[in-house]
Amino acid sequence: MPPPPPIPQNSRTNPDLPIAGARADIVRLLREHDFLVVVGDTGSGKTTQLPAYLLEDDESRTDNDTFAPVAITQPRRVAATSVSRRVAEERSVTLGGDEVGYKVRFDSVAQRATKLTFMTDGVLVRECVGDGRLTKYKTIVLDEAHERSVDTDVLFGLVKQAVELRKATNDKLRCVVASATLDAARFSQYFDGAPVLRVPGRSFPVDIYHSKQQQPMTRFGPADKRYVSAAVDVAVQIHKSQNEGHILIFLTGQDEIENACQALRREAAKLEDTIVVGERGPAMLVLPLYGALPQEAADRVFDSVDASQIRKVVVATNIAETSLTVPGVKYVVAPGYVKQKGYDPERAVASLVVVPISKIAAEQRAGRAGRTEAGQCYRLYSKACFD
Repeated sequence: MPPPPPIPQNSRTNPDLPIAGARADIVRLLREHDFLVVVGDTGSGKTTQLPAYLLEDDESRTDNDTFAPVAITQPRRVAATSVSRRVAEERSVTLGGDEVGYKVRFDSVAQRATKLTFMTDGVLVRECVGDGRLTKYKTIVLDEAHERSVDTDVLFGLVKQAVELRKATNDKLRCVVASATLDAARFSQYFDGAPVLRVPGRSFPVDIYHSKQQQPMTRFGPADKRYVSAAVDVAVQIHKSQNEGHILIFLTGQDEIENACQALRREAAKLEDTIVVGERGPAMLVLPLYGALPQEAADRVFDSVDASQIRKVVVATNIAETSLTVPGVKYVVAPGYVKQKGYDPERAVASLVVVPISKIAAEQRAGRAGRTEAGQCYRLYSKACFD
């Protein structure tokens, strides 16, 4: 097989991201194989750049063996909409036009001819029900595959079946499975021995500080909610004592986030009243980020600001752990909990429960502080808890 074509001179991708070095390998392996597993560290650029690489390779070809139309799945609707907007801006095109669009529940900004369509896992599952061969698409990108859910697990089987059905009629369908933390060997084995491509992330050193206090846990979650007020206190101290750089706080759900935002805004108002003229540092801008947030409010998290004048304090669920990268974060406050779906077999009830995060999740959260420069992570649990 001939080598992949050179990168177009008018490429509209970001050459500074780590995944740029793997661009040729991604295109080559996906042309040679039906399946490809890509393990890229958070911040490597796999979510925004990989679909764009496939589209630009199509533009440089003269035959009909193209990658587009491409469907890219995300575990959450806010990730699907935000990433699609980011890709559209990077490519200088209108969102919802022929190049980039998105589909989420109750909201579709895409045409039938759209080449890159970002969507939630559930949307693609519903499309599989109506068309088991997925004839609308030529490539499926299953992003954030480590965030296992009923929809993602069902999709693995449905997409694998669609690839086999299309192969029998010589109508090729390709599939990319991408994630930051993935059991690559097991996924490769499931997808017919697919090649595994590892993309390093770009990170700077992060100083990690542990609390001396232990948070008691029960079968129903934390024994108390003091970790919310503790996270607020730590963020305020960082704002008052540290150099410029945005702050990212991880909490478990909408109620906690809104309560923390209200407390932070009260503290910010107090600081505005007590700061002496001439000693004023950056102002505190408090922003929530969770799955049910309206799109306009979520977009504010990614707006560019003058870091010397404004310090963003983003209070987020684990959506900011892997799905979305908030630019300019230098400080991370991590209480160490996450809300997950659980099932109680005694009562036959499924519910969302607050549980401690895993070690991998703790490392991911800390790494968010080192994307653009050296950062700091404040864990509100002891080193013994982490061990």
